[in-house]
Amino acid sequence: MFSRFIFFVLLFGFMSCSQEKKQHEGAFEAAAAEKNKEECMRTLQTHLQAVTEKNYQMLKSTVPDSGSYVLILPNGDMMTTVDAFLEMHREWFQETSWSMEFSILYSEVFKNSGFAVVEALLREPERNGKPYYHKMKISYGLRLQNGTWRVVQDHASTVEKSE
Repeated sequence: MFSRFIFFVLLFGFMSCSQEKKQHEGAFEAAAAEKNKEECMRTLQTHLQAVTEKNYQMLKSTVPDSGSYVLILPNGDMMTTVDAFLEMHREWFQETSWSMEFSILYSEVFKNSGFAVVEALLREPERNGKPYYHKMKISYGLRLQNGTWRVVQDHASTVEKSE
């Protein structure tokens, strides 16, 4: 009888420890997932800030060093390389009259990838003799590459714009 009692005490103790270990592992995984999401979103925010500030080096730090980057502009023009994306932005950043504001509307982050939908408002004080605005929704794709989050895709769609 005593040996059964000892057996059940040990079994209960083992089960309690096992359950506690699972709870700790679950908490660790949740914390790691939250940190992963924060790092992904920090990269996107840096990317958006770089455009707002027309900061080429900052923008460059948020994309892969080489390879593919898919950019689709509202008019349907598309480029598929990091080099083409960066060259377009290098030229665009030289123009000083425009400004851009961003607001992240939705995001979802997974283990190695993430995406976000952003509202963007491009303004120019004058285009064709009058003020110009272009409101867009832009979807961004991000990928975890060698431990660093990189923006690898954006696709802009027009919501409304001035003539």
